[in-house]
Amino acid sequence: MPSRKRFIIDDFHQQINAYLLELGGQDLTEDERHRCQDLLLFITNIEHAGETLERSMTLLLKKKNNLHIDFTEYENEALDTSMKSIFKVMPMSFQVMMSEDVNSARGLIQAKHEFNTNHQKSLDGQQNRAMQADKANPLAHSLFTDLMRDVKRLHSHFTAIAYPVLNREGELRSSRWRGYSEAKAVTASDSVVSEATDSEVTNSGVVDNNVVANHAADTDEVNSAELEHDVLNNDLAKGELEVKP
Repeated sequence: MPSRKRFIIDDFHQQINAYLLELGGQDLTEDERHRCQDLLLFITNIEHAGETLERSMTLLLKKKNNLHIDFTEYENEALDTSMKSIFKVMPMSFQVMMSEDVNSARGLIQAKHEFNTNHQKSLDGQQNRAMQADKANPLAHSLFTDLMRDVKRLHSHFTAIAYPVLNREGELRSSRWRGYSEAKAVTASDSVVSEATDSEVTNSGVVDNNVVANHAADTDEVNSAELEHDVLNNDLAKGELEVKP
């Protein structure tokens, strides 16, 4: 991206941040303060998604082209399917941001659960094929894994907005760790999801502990963003943060 366009985008982002932070320090209702926090979370995740594309995925693809590395048909299909999943949740993410609709937020989390399941299957399948291949390319394997990691980060950034909406409805567990032996059956009406561990409800209505094991690290960056904005808004409420124009 040309530097001037990048500067314009960064300037817009900083102005929006400054406005929301300043607004958060005003005498707001609880709902208005929640709205400010949600918007801060959303724009931060959008920024991080852009940085993942620009500073990581673009460089990985350039490296792939410069080294003339070709992915297998399976790897190309896995990446294509994963990217299509991101294009699917992007409008859903904006819808939740605009409407704060609980049902839409549930749909976003369900889409994330389905993505995580398919994403892990793709990684497992690629690894099995690489181990069974007569002449596997370690560099191609590494590049594919790194790209799939970044695709998952993108997906997490676009689905993060659903968590505060569901949290206010009491549909998130308050504890990060429940223990494998504590998985409980839930009905569809419970709509229980775990923000910290990504152990969304499976189609059978039972929390999938394999998802907990495979994807617990996925939400660390998203949770950090949420924590950061909680701290910022708490400071604003106490008058401890000075917002500069």
